[in-house]
Amino acid sequence: MKYLLITTTENRNLGDELIRIGVQNLVREADLQSTEFILLDKEKWTDPHTLKFDKAILCGMPLFWNNEVSASQQAGWWRALFEYSGFNKKNFLILGAGNATGIGGIKNEIMFGASIQQAIDTAFAVTDRDNSHKYHPDLISSICPAAFAIKKRKEPKYKLCTLMKQGAHDRHFNPEEADLWKKIIGHISKYLMSENFYFIEHASKPHYEDGEALGWPKDKIIRFNTAEEYLDIYAQAQCYIGNRLHGALLVASIGRPALAIGYDSRLEMVEKVGGLIKNPSTLKESDLFSVSGDSEEEIFPIPEIVEIEREKNLDLIRRFIND
Repeated sequence: MKYLLITTTENRNLGDELIRIGVQNLVREADLQSTEFILLDKEKWTDPHTLKFDKAILCGMPLFWNNEVSASQQAGWWRALFEYSGFNKKNFLILGAGNATGIGGIKNEIMFGASIQQAIDTAFAVTDRDNSHKYHPDLISSICPAAFAIKKRKEPKYKLCTLMKQGAHDRHFNPEEADLWKKIIGHISKYLMSENFYFIEHASKPHYEDGEALGWPKDKIIRFNTAEEYLDIYAQAQCYIGNRLHGALLVASIGRPALAIGYDSRLEMVEKVGGLIKNPSTLKESDLFSVSGDSEEEIFPIPEIVEIEREKNLDLIRRFIND
């Protein structure tokens, strides 16, 4: 069967790549016949009429938001996804939809709910990676598919961290928390260096994080070109502390301590798989210590929710395939 995976390509967004790999792992397990994947970049839309596929899967991402800056329906890919006549309940599945809300919450709940309804009306099913289902009962509560990206964890070797300049992707979600983060990031960085952490960069400067600017030595900075290389390091994580939510999610999903620091609703996807979440204003030094302990023993089991949701997602994909 030929699967069209809607994602982000060219290594521009590691989180999207990790979600896509998790979806591929699930599909390969659900469909034991020969599978072929075609990647469609949601940011560089190609008319799917020109692509031959049997089933299409949207591989997670923040899909629902409405705040003082923008609304999801204004994104360039929204109309292409939900008004393109080739996607329907027979051939289109959404795995790991998320929302993005901040201190101001939702600007217009009616419009926000309408966007969720449009996705539900279009797709075979929509799974929710955070807590969007509290706004619509027909969303299927699940976890982010990136939790299925690491097939097998390895012996713990690396303490990993990522510190983003403004503490999250979008400062407008909570300017006060962003300003507080600027005041404490240097202190946290020095603490993590003293605890023998490695600074793992998901994006090259001048984007969101820059270990060198914080004084990290080059031999303690990890930066790769492919998602697969990042997965191998994360499979060896002893623990994770930082602002990159998919880094925290990967480590928590393999049963290792993870602390995600930020200030928007995307933190919820980390909490769902057992990770600790904090805002800059609620973060305490004891939180850092509790995660960065020196035990290298693999004593933590895979979180039960990961195993439960894996089976639930496999069942959903099988029903989608056979529909």
